[in-house]
Order: sequence, then C-alpha cells, then structure tokens
Amino acid sequence: MALIVSVDPGLTCGVAIWDKEKLIDAFKTEFNFGYFNSLLSSMHAAVGIVEGQYFHRNVKTMINLVEKRVVVTTLMEVNNMATYIILPSKWQTLLGIGRTTPREMRKELSTKYASALAGWEIKDNNISDAVNLGWYYITHKEELC
Repeated sequence: MALIVSVDPGLTCGVAIWDKEKLIDAFKTEFNFGYFNSLLSSMHAAVGIVEGQYFHRNVKTMINLVEKRVVVTTLMEVNNMATYIILPSKWQTLLGIGRTTPREMRKELSTKYASALAGWEIKDNNISDAVNLGWYYITHKEELC
C-alpha cells in the first residue's frame, strides 16, 4: 500500500488518508505532537502533504499556523515521507475559484467538492480542505515532484 497523508494544520487539524487514488479515511483531530508522531509512524505512509498558509493580517494567528505546519512537516520527514507543502491558492483551483472568492464561499465549495470525492457528506472545513489538498497532489504530482 502506498499511503498518502494530507493535513490541514492548525489548532484542530483535518487529516485525509489515501491509498493511491482512493480516500480511505478523513477526520479532524486536535493538534498534538505525540499523537501525530504516533499516527505517522504507525501507518508507514510514503507521501505527506501539508497545506501552506495564506498571509494573515493577524500576526499571532500566522505564527501559530506556521508553527503547526513546521511540526507536522518535520514529523513527516522524520518518518521518511516525501513531503510537500501546497498553498491553498493552488489546491483551490480544483474548485474553480481564486483568492478573491469570499471565504464563506470557498468553505462551502470545499466541503461540496470533498464530499463528492469521498462519497459521503463532509461538513467540517478542516477535513474537506485536507481531502481536497490530497486530491490536488494526486492529480498534479507530476508538476510537484
């Protein structure tokens, strides 16, 4: 199995686990160093995808998100995963939108797109972003590698 793990990092993280092009799990979890290390080391995934950050006007929020991304990325690399950071503006092209699209509309489109990919309803935006992030990697990996 060539697992791919995609993560939308933050205080709560969306996580999606793929086996090639098949989504096998998607969930939300509180950020916890020990949990993520245990999760990543136990699944022996080949690839890790982490969402980059938009520029935030709130510097404290930006620093917090970058810190979480760095920890998740580091844990992926420590667990011998090929690791990629993909900006939201890149994966959101799947939705046919750009940066100027209002935030609430981006959230709604993200959950609808991820639900269609998953085959079940995804209501949480952290989870939908992780699902869409993983799908972007799967469908664009030649450009990223």
